[in-house]
Amino acid sequence: MKYELKKILKIKSSYILLLFSLILMLIPILFYSNQDDNYIETMMLQSKIDSLELTVRDTPTNDVHRKIIENSKEELIIARDYMDSLNSGDADRLLYAELEYLETVNQNQLDMSKQGPNNIPNIDNKKVELLEYLVNHDIEYVNSNFKLPTSNLLSGLFTLLFPPTALFLVFTLIAMNTFNFERYNNTYQIINTAPHSLVTFYFKKLTVTLIYIFLGFSLTFGIALVVNTFMHGFGDLNYPVQVVNDLGETNIISTLQFFLLGVGLSTTYLLFLIFFSFLLKVLTDNLIINIVIIVLLIFLPYTNILTNIEFLNATYHFIPFSYGEAFYVVGNNGPSYISDNPDLTYTMGLIVTSIGALLSLTISMLIVYFRKKV
Repeated sequence: MKYELKKILKIKSSYILLLFSLILMLIPILFYSNQDDNYIETMMLQSKIDSLELTVRDTPTNDVHRKIIENSKEELIIARDYMDSLNSGDADRLLYAELEYLETVNQNQLDMSKQGPNNIPNIDNKKVELLEYLVNHDIEYVNSNFKLPTSNLLSGLFTLLFPPTALFLVFTLIAMNTFNFERYNNTYQIINTAPHSLVTFYFKKLTVTLIYIFLGFSLTFGIALVVNTFMHGFGDLNYPVQVVNDLGETNIISTLQFFLLGVGLSTTYLLFLIFFSFLLKVLTDNLIINIVIIVLLIFLPYTNILTNIEFLNATYHFIPFSYGEAFYVVGNNGPSYISDNPDLTYTMGLIVTSIGALLSLTISMLIVYFRKKV
């Protein structure tokens, strides 16, 4: 085991990949600005205000449109107050103004749906429930990820500038690079550490590789967390995060719980990628071919192939590669490569990625076992 570790530590290209993973983690911390989010939110609200003003001005004043005008006037007043609260920077005022605005919009949507069968309400109560939770529990409202450094770090790493797929790919490449560092055939010899079989040798190599990768990930993520804490503070780990559970019900958990759930699913997904890349190594020593295969499969969910074909979309949740964006799945907000499959849930992700990892490992070892002993 020590001999294998020494060999891995001599692979210079792995250190380059680790450095690249650290850069991926640091970029959103160093360059992400919440001002962009606030600007977008303000522009969207201003667009809504302009639309309401046109509705109030141009809608005919008759009995048919009377309710529309009344609702638009009410919503316009509340939207302007919401805009003022955004510009004021007063957290308490913003909380109540946004809550009132969203409740008014939802109610107006409901009223419009009663005007005819073609008026389908577009009501989303999730944000309302979160704001009500803050009011009921007397929690200061934070509408900025930048004021929640821990959440900002997660957003930057896993949902904003760089999807986690980039990080997973880097660490998978480290594993593949380690597995293929030396080419072996069925008649090799290892000085002083000759194993009784290929199974023994590969098991040691796989174990040491896993240790190396998870230590490398812990080191790079730890550095990113320290930099993030130094620049922005650690943040409130008890701040509520809204998710949707496996039953489709809205649930509110803490930032810490959200983080731990996401890390859990990310871990099983990374294990699957490592064991799957090990299976590719067992099947062929051609590193280029193996890299092409793993890259295509990792980025498969980002294409329209799975979502546009009805059969594949229906079985989306059985494909381990569908769970690359773990924190999206935990929140059940739909990954950024949107699938309308409701079974793409956190629990299903744990099951599918774990089974995928075990199957990849089992098949690999069976293939190795039936090769010539050394």
